[in-house]
Amino acid sequence: MNAARQFIEAIASNMVEVKKPLKGIRDTLEDGEALGYLGATDDDQGMIEEAHEMVTSWIRSGLETLDQVDA
Repeated sequence: MNAARQFIEAIASNMVEVKKPLKGIRDTLEDGEALGYLGATDDDQGMIEEAHEMVTSWIRSGLETLDQVDA
């Protein structure tokens, strides 16, 4: 699992929903304050962009939750 996917998993682990909504994960990736809370720094920008691209592509392919990605 690469760094971007690990970061997506970290975001999901902080969500209260049982089925982790991809749109919620994408919203977090677009929220600078939330990223700071998760410990992301300017040095992580490339990884954050990669994670955002991954989540966006999953949403575009019709997936709604993180568990669907692994199914």
